[in-house]
Amino acid sequence: MYISPISNYYNKISFTGNKKTPVYSIDPKGNCKRYESKTQAAYDLGVTQPVVSRAASRKYYKAGGYVIVKPEEIESKDENGRVFVDNSKVKNVINRSAASKGVYAIDREGNYTRYDSRTIASEELGIARNAINSVIAGCQRTSGGYLFVDADKIEAEDEKGDMVVDKKKLNKAMKRFEVVDSVYAIDKDGNYTRYDSQTAATKELGVTRADVNNALLGKQITAKGYFFVKADEVETYDEEGRGLLDSAKLQVIFAEKTSLLNPAARGKRKPKSIYAIDQNGRYRKFNSRQEASEALGMSISSIGNVFSGFQNACHGLTFAFASELETQGENGEVTVDKEKLQKLREERFSKKTIFFE
Repeated sequence: MYISPISNYYNKISFTGNKKTPVYSIDPKGNCKRYESKTQAAYDLGVTQPVVSRAASRKYYKAGGYVIVKPEEIESKDENGRVFVDNSKVKNVINRSAASKGVYAIDREGNYTRYDSRTIASEELGIARNAINSVIAGCQRTSGGYLFVDADKIEAEDEKGDMVVDKKKLNKAMKRFEVVDSVYAIDKDGNYTRYDSQTAATKELGVTRADVNNALLGKQITAKGYFFVKADEVETYDEEGRGLLDSAKLQVIFAEKTSLLNPAARGKRKPKSIYAIDQNGRYRKFNSRQEASEALGMSISSIGNVFSGFQNACHGLTFAFASELETQGENGEVTVDKEKLQKLREERFSKKTIFFE
């Protein structure tokens, strides 16, 4: 399937179609007002249209002091099929908006404290706000020994309508502690051992922490004859958040690292083929990130951020290595595995939006 190049002029993405999207504004008291378009809402609220769009997509939770939602989030139908604003849904939206400001600090024992904002958490714990932001954004695992999570990510409404911590979501979030330092050490014969922390690996194998880090970062190929791989690069997780080794991924990484031991191969690593995928499941293959960057009109660093896990998508596209999606048939024909493609879409895209003709 072919994905047409994106028009990226002054960092503004132009998509086909000009369909108006109705939205509601909700004030702190729960009063609602419907607008037939985001532009109309922006004009009435005294803000720009992008601010309204971001508020509606939960990137900004408010625009001009109002919560912005799409009609389907607060509308219901009565027995006669007439549409009305459902006050219970409005209450849920207000609760969710209030929760979005809060943040939880969680330690390794599962103890947690709720703070009304990241700023307050920073002041109370003596941890830089930038560090807290980095943990929440997924750029780093923890800071000051704490895992930070936005309140709306682990809170749920109980039977009384109050927002409480969902234990399942809390336990799932805490799984991040288990892979903070977890690594696999692989010898040159392909035998591997998992260590719960880099410290455990250094003690067991007699290597320095610096050498392990350098091996993980690619600054050196091996440390004391071992290749090192971060656990979260080769593990997937079940519904309960338990890590499961993906042997195929481990073998691919082992083969790549082994090839670098050949002096002729050093500095001449072949670019990896990648796929660009939109929300509708359409995709296009590129021989490298550079090729994708030029064809789609976006920076290589933006594409890299998706592969690094800093963001799920960029300009409506997500990316994956060809080795992650392709399968080889008995006749040697390489095809895209539809199940893997669908799973990737479900993980990266939460809502369906049409971006291409």
